[in-house]
Amino acid sequence: MIEQSRLDRFYGAAILATLLGAIGLWPGLLQNLMVATGFIPHGHCYLWQTPLVSLHATSDVLIGLSYVSISATLAYLVYRAQRDIPYHWMFLAFGLFIVACGTTHFMEVWTLWVPVYWLSGAIKLLTAIVSVTTALLLPPLIPQVLNLIQTAKVSEERRLQLEQANQELRDLNERLQEQMALAVENARLYREAQEVSQMKDDFLAVVSHELR
Repeated sequence: MIEQSRLDRFYGAAILATLLGAIGLWPGLLQNLMVATGFIPHGHCYLWQTPLVSLHATSDVLIGLSYVSISATLAYLVYRAQRDIPYHWMFLAFGLFIVACGTTHFMEVWTLWVPVYWLSGAIKLLTAIVSVTTALLLPPLIPQVLNLIQTAKVSEERRLQLEQANQELRDLNERLQEQMALAVENARLYREAQEVSQMKDDFLAVVSHELR
C-alpha cells in the first residue's frame, strides 16, 4: 500500500511537471485556448456535406462516450476493490489515459463548427503527456507483476495441496472411526463369547457334580 501510494504521487507529479513544462514551451497557450477568430471550422474541410459531417461527428461521439464508459468502469472497479487489487493506480492511470483520448474525440466534434484549435491542441497535448507518462511507467512494473503472478500461482498450488491433505486426513479419520467401531463390536462379541463359555463351564461342572 505504501509503494502504491508513492507511485500514485509520482504519477501525478510526473504528469503535472510535464504539463507545466509544455506550457512553458508555448507561453501563449493559455491565453489562446478559446480563441476562434482567424480560423475556419473543421466542417469546411468536409465542404459541409451533411452525410460526411454526420459520419465523423457520430463516430467521434460514440468513441468518446465509449472511452468515458470504460474509464468509469475502471474507476468503479478500483473504488470497490482497491484493497484487493494490486497496483490499482495502474488502472486509474489507464482510465485517465482513456478519458483524455475520449476528450480529443469530443473536441473533434466541437471543432467541426467552432474552430477552437488552440484548445483542441492543448487537450491533445495533455493526452500525449498522459500517454507518454503511462507508457514510461508501465514497463518497469512487468517484473513485479510477473513475480506477483508467480507468488499467486504458488499460493494456489499450496492451497490445493492443503485441501488434498485435509481430505486425506478426513478419509483417514473416517477409516479410524470405522476400525474403532469394529474393535468395539469385536470386544463386545468377545465378552459375550467369554460369558457363554463361562456359562457352559458352569453347566458342565453342575452336571458332572450331579452325576458323581
